[in-house]
Amino acid sequence: MYTYAQLNKQNKVVAITYPAGELEGENLIDVSEHENPDSLLGATYDGENFILSQPAEPTQAQELPTIEEQILAETQYQTALLETNTIGGN
Repeated sequence: MYTYAQLNKQNKVVAITYPAGELEGENLIDVSEHENPDSLLGATYDGENFILSQPAEPTQAQELPTIEEQILAETQYQTALLETNTIGGN
């Protein structure tokens, strides 16, 4: 079975292709012998080896408001609308 890594102009692997036959192209690297070709997605090819990208640092999760805070905010919003005659009034 044939397996190729497709590179973009920056030599980054953007796709893994499993064609029925042999392919040729400057942006195609034969990875048929690679143990796990799909793991190469996002890697950079330096002409001989694939350099795997470092995973991004996880970002701190934003704390969500409690249900009480959500109710208070909604109540304040509705009150402000009523006071400006935006809803429910004449």
